[in-house]
Amino acid sequence: MTTSKFSQTSGPAAVTTARATERLRVRNRRVEAHRDLVRPLAIHYARRCGESWEDLLQVGLLGLIRASELYRPESGTPFDAFARPHVRGAILHYLRDLSPVVRLPRRAAELQQRLLPSSWCQVHSPLMGLHC
Repeated sequence: MTTSKFSQTSGPAAVTTARATERLRVRNRRVEAHRDLVRPLAIHYARRCGESWEDLLQVGLLGLIRASELYRPESGTPFDAFARPHVRGAILHYLRDLSPVVRLPRRAAELQQRLLPSSWCQVHSPLMGLHC
């Protein structure tokens, strides 16, 4: 049996790999410990915009992972206080990317809802970029 020269890592590469593995372990523990931070924010924004709270929960968890990667405990800031703006920002960016580029004025949107039957709206709105 032959051994590859890459199969047993030693020296600086092994130290770097060990540090990266430990960083991932710490990040994952931190994310698991603070998952409850995301749910209320996801539900709050789901109620305001009509988007599925499960989708917003997933996006918020991605924001929590990102916050955990950026967090430095030596800064003295509690992780909850550091992570909340990252989670909120991830959710708001997701919602911003979903919204149409040009929004109709409120009166025009109300007029559109009164004049267009819902069946027509369901068929043609995706083609025209309208939100009924």
